[in-house]
Amino acid sequence: MKRSAIHRKPAPPIPQESRLAVWDRAEGKCEWCGCSTWLQFAHIKHRGLGGRHGKMLEAIHDKRNIALLCLYNHDVLDRRVWAPELRERMLVFLKDKLGWHSWAEEYGIKSP
Repeated sequence: MKRSAIHRKPAPPIPQESRLAVWDRAEGKCEWCGCSTWLQFAHIKHRGLGGRHGKMLEAIHDKRNIALLCLYNHDVLDRRVWAPELRERMLVFLKDKLGWHSWAEEYGIKSP
Protein backbone atom coordinates (compact mmCIF):
# COMPACT_ATOMS: atom_id res chain seq x y z
CA MET A 1 0.00 0.00 0.00
CA LYS A 2 1.33 3.42 -0.94
CA ARG A 3 1.85 5.87 1.88
CA SER A 4 -0.15 9.06 1.75
CA ALA A 5 1.70 12.28 1.03
CA ILE A 6 0.47 13.50 4.40
CA HIS A 7 2.57 10.85 6.16
CA ARG A 8 5.76 11.22 4.13
CA LYS A 9 8.83 12.79 5.62
CA PRO A 10 9.70 16.15 4.08
CA ALA A 11 12.40 16.01 1.43
CA PRO A 12 15.82 17.27 2.50
CA PRO A 13 16.27 20.97 1.71
CA ILE A 14 18.42 22.19 -1.14
CA PRO A 15 21.94 22.69 0.28
CA GLN A 16 23.01 26.29 0.84
CA GLU A 17 25.94 25.87 -1.57
CA SER A 18 23.57 24.93 -4.42
CA ARG A 19 21.13 27.71 -3.53
CA LEU A 20 23.88 30.34 -3.60
CA ALA A 21 25.30 29.05 -6.89
CA VAL A 22 21.84 29.13 -8.51
CA TRP A 23 21.07 32.60 -7.11
CA ASP A 24 24.40 33.95 -8.40
CA ARG A 25 23.91 32.39 -11.84
CA ALA A 26 20.41 33.90 -12.07
CA GLU A 27 21.54 37.26 -10.67
CA GLY A 28 18.53 37.22 -8.33
CA LYS A 29 15.99 37.09 -11.17
CA CYS A 30 13.62 34.54 -12.64
CA GLU A 31 15.68 32.60 -15.17
CA TRP A 32 12.71 32.51 -17.56
CA CYS A 33 11.06 35.95 -17.47
CA GLY A 34 13.61 38.08 -15.60
CA CYS A 35 11.32 39.35 -12.84
CA SER A 36 12.62 39.59 -9.28
CA THR A 37 9.53 38.91 -7.17
CA TRP A 38 8.24 35.73 -5.50
CA LEU A 39 11.33 33.74 -6.48
CA GLN A 40 11.61 30.03 -5.77
CA PHE A 41 14.13 27.28 -6.42
CA ALA A 42 12.68 24.80 -8.91
CA HIS A 43 13.96 21.35 -9.77
CA ILE A 44 13.96 20.47 -13.48
CA LYS A 45 13.87 16.75 -12.69
CA HIS A 46 11.79 16.50 -9.54
CA ARG A 47 12.87 15.23 -6.16
CA GLY A 48 10.69 12.15 -6.53
CA LEU A 49 13.33 10.78 -8.89
CA GLY A 50 14.24 8.08 -6.44
CA GLY A 51 16.11 8.76 -3.29
CA ARG A 52 16.54 11.04 -0.35
CA HIS A 53 20.19 10.24 0.23
CA GLY A 54 23.45 9.36 -1.47
CA LYS A 55 24.23 9.84 -5.15
CA MET A 56 20.62 10.44 -6.23
CA LEU A 57 20.09 13.21 -3.66
CA GLU A 58 23.38 14.75 -4.80
CA ALA A 59 22.09 14.62 -8.39
CA ILE A 60 18.73 16.21 -7.56
CA HIS A 61 20.36 19.09 -5.69
CA ASP A 62 23.04 19.76 -8.33
CA LYS A 63 22.87 23.38 -9.56
CA ARG A 64 22.41 22.12 -13.14
CA ASN A 65 19.05 20.66 -12.08
CA ILE A 66 17.78 23.74 -10.22
CA ALA A 67 16.44 26.97 -11.70
CA LEU A 68 15.47 30.18 -9.96
CA LEU A 69 11.92 30.91 -11.10
CA CYS A 70 9.12 33.25 -10.10
CA LEU A 71 6.05 31.65 -8.53
CA TYR A 72 4.05 31.66 -11.79
CA ASN A 73 6.80 30.09 -13.89
CA HIS A 74 7.52 27.51 -11.19
CA ASP A 75 3.83 26.57 -11.43
CA VAL A 76 4.13 26.30 -15.22
CA LEU A 77 7.22 24.10 -14.91
CA ASP A 78 5.52 21.82 -12.38
CA ARG A 79 2.35 21.71 -14.53
CA ARG A 80 0.20 23.40 -11.93
CA VAL A 81 -0.68 25.96 -14.59
CA TRP A 82 -1.86 24.23 -17.73
CA ALA A 83 0.32 25.71 -20.47
CA PRO A 84 2.00 22.74 -22.19
CA GLU A 85 3.54 24.71 -25.07
CA LEU A 86 5.03 27.28 -22.70
CA ARG A 87 6.31 24.52 -20.41
CA GLU A 88 8.06 22.77 -23.32
CA ARG A 89 9.73 26.01 -24.49
CA MET A 90 10.76 26.74 -20.90
CA LEU A 91 12.29 23.26 -20.48
CA VAL A 92 14.34 23.57 -23.68
CA PHE A 93 15.61 27.01 -22.65
CA LEU A 94 16.42 26.05 -19.05
CA LYS A 95 18.10 22.77 -19.94
CA ASP A 96 20.42 24.59 -22.36
CA LYS A 97 21.11 27.46 -19.93
CA LEU A 98 21.77 25.24 -16.90
CA GLY A 99 23.90 22.61 -18.62
CA TRP A 100 21.19 20.08 -17.77
CA HIS A 101 22.14 17.60 -20.50
CA SER A 102 25.66 17.13 -19.10
CA TRP A 103 24.11 16.68 -15.64
CA ALA A 104 21.66 14.05 -16.90
CA GLU A 105 24.41 12.19 -18.73
CA GLU A 106 26.71 12.28 -15.70
CA TYR A 107 24.05 10.79 -13.42
CA GLY A 108 22.37 8.54 -16.02
CA ILE A 109 19.03 10.36 -15.83
CA LYS A 110 16.35 10.46 -18.52
CA SER A 111 14.77 13.70 -19.64
CA PRO A 112 11.48 14.70 -17.95
